Amino acid sequence: MVFESKVDVWLQVLFVMSIAYCGITCFSMMREPLDTAGWFTIGSTLTIGIAFPVWLYLSTKYKVGEGQCRVSSGPFRWVINLDEIEDVTPTTNVLSSPALSLERLRITYSGGKTIMVSPEDKK
Repeated sequence: MVFESKVDVWLQVLFVMSIAYCGITCFSMMREPLDTAGWFTIGSTLTIGIAFPVWLYLSTKYKVGEGQCRVSSGPFRWVINLDEIEDVTPTTNVLSSPALSLERLRITYSGGKTIMVSPEDKK
C-alpha cells in the first residue's frame, strides 16, 4: 500500500516562489552574453533551485508491504522492517525529514532510530 505525503500549503507556496525566483534569475542571466561560469551558474541554479525541489515534491511517499515500510523522498531512501518499529507518535517537529507537512508521525525503530513521515492518511 502506497501513502502519498501530505503537503502543507505554506510549503507549496515556498516551492512555487523558489522555482519562480530561480527561473526568473536564469532567464535574466540568459539575456546577456555568458561565459562558461555563467552557464555553469544557470545549470546549477536550475538543478538545485528547480529540479531538486520538484523531485522532492513529486517523489515523497511511503510504501508499506512485505513486512517493510519503504520511505522515499527524491534521492533519499529508507527501509524500515515493520517488526523493528517500537513506537509511532504524532509530532509537529520541524527537523528535516522526508515529510512535506508539519503534521507528522515520528517512527521509532531499531533501538532508538527515528524518522518522521507525513502521510495524508495517518491511520
